[in-house]
Amino acid sequence: MTAHDKLRVALLGADEESGLLLGALVDDARVGDVYLAERDEKLVAPLTRRWGIIKRTVADWRELLREETVDVVWIAGPLSASPEAAGAALAAGKHVVLAGPPRSAVDLQLLVQAARKAPGRLRVALPHLYNPTVVKARQVVAAGDVGELQLGQALALMPAEAGKTGAKSGLAAAFTAIYVLQDFLGPATSVAASADPGEKLVGATLQHAAALSTLTAGGLDAEARPVQERRLVGTEGTLLLRDDPEDELPLIGLRGEEFIPIPVRVPLHVYPYAVAQAAHALVDSLLAEKDNEETLEAAFQALATARALDESVRSGRRVTVEE
Repeated sequence: MTAHDKLRVALLGADEESGLLLGALVDDARVGDVYLAERDEKLVAPLTRRWGIIKRTVADWRELLREETVDVVWIAGPLSASPEAAGAALAAGKHVVLAGPPRSAVDLQLLVQAARKAPGRLRVALPHLYNPTVVKARQVVAAGDVGELQLGQALALMPAEAGKTGAKSGLAAAFTAIYVLQDFLGPATSVAASADPGEKLVGATLQHAAALSTLTAGGLDAEARPVQERRLVGTEGTLLLRDDPEDELPLIGLRGEEFIPIPVRVPLHVYPYAVAQAAHALVDSLLAEKDNEETLEAAFQALATARALDESVRSGRRVTVEE
């Protein structure tokens, strides 16, 4: 527990995700002052104009690590992929939340080891697990309504990140699809993957302990809308999950020839909602000093699978996922 009534947060990095995080922090009554570190003034100005919760902005994130009033360092933007800022924040006695995954499972392991030696706690945000359609599907599966899951299918098409094209962008899109698939089917044990001749799409077959899954991931034009669809096939039925908020039937059950729409209340802006729910859950775990091993384990497993997928694309052979 912090020494204050409210968490005081240093947000490192400004990008589109940072705006969503700030919106979530503003809405959370348990969060007090927010500090922002970002070198690019063009990115800082829109955030400080919109969110009055920002108490102070600095160019160098290291300044905020010396700020005694900061309880939590929330790392977004390009810094979220680097262990340097997170490791320094843990060494400074701060809690750390990564808004995105590190570059590798090795980097995450190093941060976990650093967290074990420091008073602060380490968290990784996995917002797509808080998508209302995914949450409802998890409830349906837990109730046994589709029986034992045997097969999963995922389609993940996302706008290409700066500097990433073709297969590289597809691999970036794959991480989200992987951690959601593994939430239902368990960790993958091996991966066989390839990229299409134009390297716009990556296709993969994943072997899980008691199931198989297929994944198609790719990068779209920067202005395109993301597409996330999933199918879960069990011994008693099938679930079709679609993340598009404009879809009137985001979750459908299929049993034989029976078509079963499953009611799900999905907000119009579903991803900002999922980011907010993930942020609220992380604030809750930090204030309650609860362990968050499940999220760290899910991130580890997804990164290890993504690494195997990358190696399989390059080598053209099936790759075992490292534990």
